[in-house]
Amino acid sequence: MKINEYIKAFYEKNDDIRSLPWIICKDGFRMSVQVGRGMNSIPKHIISDEEWENGKRYVCVECGVLNAEEEALKPYAEDSENLLETIYAYVPANLVDVIIKIHGGMMNEEVENNGNN
Repeated sequence: MKINEYIKAFYEKNDDIRSLPWIICKDGFRMSVQVGRGMNSIPKHIISDEEWENGKRYVCVECGVLNAEEEALKPYAEDSENLLETIYAYVPANLVDVIIKIHGGMMNEEVENNGNN
């Protein structure tokens, strides 16, 4: 599942402040990916159903809450001295897709049950 599909599947489009569940990869790597108002994402709003249907997607997302350092995210770190407790701003969505793939993809159980534990 690509990051834009994940966002579409889990985000309640009428709630600009709801957090997306963590992404947990098959190798155990975990990160938070967030979008919307107040987040370092492009666009800075929650994409509506109509916008999804017309092909609009997130170009950049905000990442954080990593459980292990990820080399590919370092250029986006707000605090390069504290990589596990920083925000990664305006991370290209296609880079997030690559990171997820490098870490073995998303765990199916986590995708299906995310936020329900």
